Amino acid sequence: AKVGTGACFSKELEKLENMPVALKERAPLLRTALDQIPSHAKESGVQSKEDLSLRFRATVKEARKASLVRSDAGTVWHYLLSALIYRLRIPYDDDTLAPGSSVDSRLCRAENYMKRARVEDAVRELSELEGVPRSIVSDWLEQARSYLVVKRA
Repeated sequence: AKVGTGACFSKELEKLENMPVALKERAPLLRTALDQIPSHAKESGVQSKEDLSLRFRATVKEARKASLVRSDAGTVWHYLLSALIYRLRIPYDDDTLAPGSSVDSRLCRAENYMKRARVEDAVRELSELEGVPRSIVSDWLEQARSYLVVKRA
C-alpha cells in the first residue's frame, strides 16, 4: 500500500522477507522480486509517479539550461547568454518525438514519454545524456529506476 507513495515500506518488506520457510519455497518469484529492490528504496521509500513527474519537469528545465553552456565556459557572460538562449529557443511540438541525439532532442523525447506515463522510456532516453546535463538528471534517474524496480516487484 505504501509503495509508490514516497513512504518507507521497510516494515512491510520485513514481514515478507521473514515469512515461514515453507511459504518461501512455494514463492520463488516473490523471493526474486524482493531481492531486486534496492536497499535505499527499502529504507527510504519510492517516489510516486506523480512526484517523479513533478520533479522531472524541474530537472529537465535545469538540464536544458545547462546544455546551453559550453563545458569550457566559465564566465558569467556565458551563463547569461545561455539563459537568454533558453528563453528564446523554439520548443518542439508536444506531440513530436524530436529526431536526433542532441541534449534538447533527448530531453524533448523524455518529456513526451513522461506526459504519456512511460517512465521506463524516459529513463532510457535520459540515460543517454552526457556531461553536465547527465549529472543534473542523475538523481532523478536513480529515483525513477527505483520506482520501476519496485513497480515490477
